[in-house]
Amino acid sequence: MSFLSWLSRLFGSSPKTEPLPRIHGKGRYLVEVTDCDLFQPTLEKLCAGINMEETFLETDADLIELPYDPANRHPVNVLIRGKPVGHLSERESKRFLHLLHKTSQGKGATCPARVIFHPDPGPSRPAYTARLDLPH
Repeated sequence: MSFLSWLSRLFGSSPKTEPLPRIHGKGRYLVEVTDCDLFQPTLEKLCAGINMEETFLETDADLIELPYDPANRHPVNVLIRGKPVGHLSERESKRFLHLLHKTSQGKGATCPARVIFHPDPGPSRPAYTARLDLPH
């Protein structure tokens, strides 16, 4: 037994995580992520303070099914770069939950995402929102 294999047996090796399956639509980004207003500091950090109108960040989002929630019967969390940025609406999550189960056996999936800056004409600060490119 080599020294490295002995160390890995002694301390255990880190579990290898398989990448989530990728799903995507036709490039229209029609699915709005809800509750983005609760995650504004996270979205602002992800965009590195981009605050120009009609500027957006294109990246990937992970869709992870959450345990049952009485307020939302089909909760699907949206993560970008490992940080939560919102949820799918109940209507959208109900539509895509069967697809998530079919493609990943309930583990989740990855899809293209856009984080968009919207200048706010009111006294409050600018808002970032996210949209997903999912099949319709």
